[in-house]
Amino acid sequence: MGAISLKHKRMNEKKKEEKLNTFGNKTKIDQNEIIFSPEKKMNEAFYLLDGFIEVINRETCVSRLVGPGEFFGDRSIFESDVIYAEALTPVHLIRIDGENFNRLLYSDANLAMDITASLSKHHLFLTNKQNVLSQVKELFSHMKKRYPIKFLLKSQKKKGRNGSVCCSN
Repeated sequence: MGAISLKHKRMNEKKKEEKLNTFGNKTKIDQNEIIFSPEKKMNEAFYLLDGFIEVINRETCVSRLVGPGEFFGDRSIFESDVIYAEALTPVHLIRIDGENFNRLLYSDANLAMDITASLSKHHLFLTNKQNVLSQVKELFSHMKKRYPIKFLLKSQKKKGRNGSVCCSN
């Protein structure tokens, strides 16, 4: 039964990728490249095809790991003066700009809602105060997705206001 559901999930991911390709552009991002930031605002949603990125709140130093098959973004409704995204590895992603996102909304409302829900979850996680329970839940979520441990436990210095180092994860 598990093999059938895994095959079904892969098929759904492939269909999702094909659909997103019609509304966005495949892009390669180099490791350590900033994808968006308060200084580099974009009204775009992204679908990560491969690699890992980290979305970071530079004020609170809360970060979230995003892996293949996940959405993240800087859509105008979630625009922030403190959140940025950085590629932890070389990544391939699909960029969906604001105009194409609106077309997607009318073409496939369920997929557009999936994207919006994912962006909302990232935004809430990054802007709400985290406690030990929320951090443990996040860690287990990533372990369940089989994300590499080096990204989960890696100690990285983040830049805070005025470029100062604000924390180490």
